[in-house]
Amino acid sequence: LLWTAPELLRDPDMRRKGTFKGDIYSFAIILQEVVVRGPPYCTSDLSAEEIIKKVKKPPPLCRPNIAPEMAPLVCIQFKTINKGKKTNIIDSMLRMLEQYSSNLEDLIRERTEELEIEKQKTEKLLSQMLPPSVAEALKTGGTVEPEYFDQVTIYFSDIVGFTTISALSEPIEVVDLLNDLYTLFDAVIGNHDVYKVETIGDAYMVASGLPKRNGNKHAAEIANMSLDILSSVGTFKMRHMPDIPLRIRIGLHTGRHLNIRELLQLYFQH
Repeated sequence: LLWTAPELLRDPDMRRKGTFKGDIYSFAIILQEVVVRGPPYCTSDLSAEEIIKKVKKPPPLCRPNIAPEMAPLVCIQFKTINKGKKTNIIDSMLRMLEQYSSNLEDLIRERTEELEIEKQKTEKLLSQMLPPSVAEALKTGGTVEPEYFDQVTIYFSDIVGFTTISALSEPIEVVDLLNDLYTLFDAVIGNHDVYKVETIGDAYMVASGLPKRNGNKHAAEIANMSLDILSSVGTFKMRHMPDIPLRIRIGLHTGRHLNIRELLQLYFQH
């Protein structure tokens, strides 16, 4: 009964049911035991029966006494920190929820930005690999229908003696050679109405008249582009073999009823 609130001591029926306020009182008595490391009311000289009698029927008010010097340092610090603040468990829970929500929003924002960056990389790579109309259809989950072109001109070139050059070069030197050469080619074809189909080893394939039709201009576009590429190769220098001139072979072909799907199949096969 030493842990029982005064109003519950006075009303046996209420004591059997219990109350929230009575629980708080009992919890306070337990905290007193923790602080002083002793039984309830251990600082009093009264017996348990006398304490219960005084608690049940005040005045005078009978409560456990705790000397300030006996309180743990952590209690004193907690009181100092919260001086002038009205805090309770609900406020603490709300602060925790707000902090958790803020952290979650930051995490979602960070993941969304990362996802958007990866999406842009994928779309950029897709647009470089495939015609814009095909890339857009694939992004939206659509199907790529076969499309026929009456007249298309194809450009195909490779490096003369590439096998010998590769045998006399380090792997990284071959990579640098192809990267430098194809960067040069890419800059040239940007000035013409052509579409880069693929690079296969030292081979470079370009088409005009697809995926965007240009009437009868496809042959002229490829021919002019070929002359520009040939001219640019004349001044091209290999980094590791600057004194050896680079030569390329160029082939052109104009055909009827070329299916864009066949070009895509050719691409994916390589």
